[in-house]
Amino acid sequence: MKKTMLCISAITLLLLFACSNNDSSTSPTGFPDTNEEGSFDVFDYFISFNSGVQLFSSSEVNSCIFKLNNIEIDTDWFYDEDEDELFYPGDGWWCLFDLEELPEEIDLVHGSEITYYLRINGKTFSGTIMYPSELEVNWPEFNINEDFIFSWTLQENTDIQFVNMSVGDYSNSDEQLWELPNYNRNYTILENNFQGYNESELWIDVGLYCINYRNHGKCLIISSTHDYFYIYKDKLSPNRLNRKKIILRIIKEINLK
Repeated sequence: MKKTMLCISAITLLLLFACSNNDSSTSPTGFPDTNEEGSFDVFDYFISFNSGVQLFSSSEVNSCIFKLNNIEIDTDWFYDEDEDELFYPGDGWWCLFDLEELPEEIDLVHGSEITYYLRINGKTFSGTIMYPSELEVNWPEFNINEDFIFSWTLQENTDIQFVNMSVGDYSNSDEQLWELPNYNRNYTILENNFQGYNESELWIDVGLYCINYRNHGKCLIISSTHDYFYIYKDKLSPNRLNRKKIILRIIKEINLK
């Protein structure tokens, strides 16, 4: 469960960085630059609201006060050494909460505003962020010879939206990442993205991510909702088995901006 939560946070974070602009503002609405190598050491901490609550610190946590909706929550930090660089932002200290592990008084409901307060190692970050409404996606039947057209319902516009696609067979694969206007409620992946693959071995993995964020300089706050469409021949999707490859591809895209 912990690795699953780490992976969800990491992929969301990667997508956010992959299409970030060059706004160097440290206000809660600006987005931080990556460094020349596209790494994530531009921030020391982040909080992610996505299928639970995830806190990250790049340095050992000596003191911490964490509140949600003005209710203090005890934190239990553990160190995760990212030996294979799979779970960016890499080595660091994590504190993870499933929704059912939060105090009963805290009800993180999709479509509601979250008030957060984090005082960690003598630094304080606080504010509010909207937890996106639940995402309902109308995924079509997949046909390798047709455009893949899908639509979705989301009550409000989030700060940004992404579509992430991985497609391939046992010999070749490709990944694509598209940023969408936040008001979009449909997208078309052109049929030519599926050509050149062995149909009997074809796998495809498409993810839709709707994300809100707040930037406090050295602390990034994320709230998101997502949904997936996938077809694969093995028990595990190759896209999810090759996250490191996808991560390196996304970092390459960052460097091109």
